[in-house]
Amino acid sequence: MSGTLNVVFVTEPNAWHVEPWLKICAGHPAVASVTLAHLADPAGETALLARRVLGDKLRSTHEDVAAALGAAANATLGIVTLEPWRTPAACAQLLSAGCHVIYEKPGATSVEALRALVTLAGQQHRHLMMALANRAQPHLGWARQAIASGQIGDVWSVDARMVVRDRLVLGFQEHGGGWLFSRERGGGGFLTFLGCHIIDAVAWLTAQPIAAIAGFTGKVHEHPLEVEDTAAFAFRLANGAFGSFLGGYNLPQDDFYSVAIYGSEGWLQTDWETSAVGAKAVRCYVRRGPDGAPMQWTETVASLPPERDMYWAFGDACFAAALGRAAPPVTAEEGLHMLQVIHAVYGASVSGVSQRLPVPDGALA
Repeated sequence: MSGTLNVVFVTEPNAWHVEPWLKICAGHPAVASVTLAHLADPAGETALLARRVLGDKLRSTHEDVAAALGAAANATLGIVTLEPWRTPAACAQLLSAGCHVIYEKPGATSVEALRALVTLAGQQHRHLMMALANRAQPHLGWARQAIASGQIGDVWSVDARMVVRDRLVLGFQEHGGGWLFSRERGGGGFLTFLGCHIIDAVAWLTAQPIAAIAGFTGKVHEHPLEVEDTAAFAFRLANGAFGSFLGGYNLPQDDFYSVAIYGSEGWLQTDWETSAVGAKAVRCYVRRGPDGAPMQWTETVASLPPERDMYWAFGDACFAAALGRAAPPVTAEEGLHMLQVIHAVYGASVSGVSQRLPVPDGALA
């Protein structure tokens, strides 16, 4: 895909996924130039990284967003990866300047702050795209299409799991001065940092937003965290289907991700191992095969090549949307829905009362 995108890249030393986004900009033919706003960076750490990765594509570096916008040549896209408490202000500046925006999750410390950005994006007629890059995994796209085509009939229930190595907690605690596990700074905990991808997958794969939640969050081991390391909740989708989620830093080694979706005519399950190399499988069963008999099989879906991983594929889709050539891979409302679900889980855990969520018409269609 060729074209001309002049990007304002907003980041800081504590941010997540900085180098992957810089590499996408450096290698993608749609990106003509990048102007960097590096915040909270007195040593110029991110500016040095940007110069190394971007080379001649780096137009200039600045210490605030306004200066970067002023120096950029007709900026059309902003990429924001900051601590969540800083993210809304940067996104608002970019949207108000007429830029489409890609931003790293969760995007805000509160649902209200992110909702205000969604409203602004609508007023500006700009895309606001949360970086839910797992949507670009080919086997998940295959599963979504299979469900949409009616292969398993009406969706009746969902079983979602994301259990990962407990030692990951130790590494994540050290990143960026601990913001990933700070409620005040917006990191939140397991749900906000990792579980969000499975939460989004449930709504995206089924094309049904989550409408109600009851559940628990907390700590099951003794790492000194102020937020959860484990979460379990039950939910109801907008179409009336039921589901459950279990996630946390609970395994001594390896990780286990899985989404199983059961319907009136069959089921499918994807074992969602993001770090595995090679083709990925979706296990399927339908009550009536082509000859009318029950049929069970495994669909093997080719993975993206190493030089075009899911972040590249997701970025490519975002760039196409910014150029007006395709729909965005994630809408502003879908990003907001993910954060609403997480905060509803927290609300249910604290209050012991199930939580209802707003379900906008067509938000996840």
